[in-house]
Amino acid sequence: MFGTIGKSPKLDGRCNSRLLMNIMEEMAEITSFGSAKKMATRNSKQRRSNFVVSLEKRRIDKN
Repeated sequence: MFGTIGKSPKLDGRCNSRLLMNIMEEMAEITSFGSAKKMATRNSKQRRSNFVVSLEKRRIDKN
């Protein structure tokens, strides 16, 4: 994204601790949202793979 915090357009050359805290909180929210999304995707992939395995077992049992 940005090389350093000093070059961030949001900071605009200032070094305000409250502003830095707000930015860090926003980054934490984005990270936690990304992690939650990744976990949901992994679970749905796991369910799909379990479904495929059960279909294969049925196919084998029929033969």
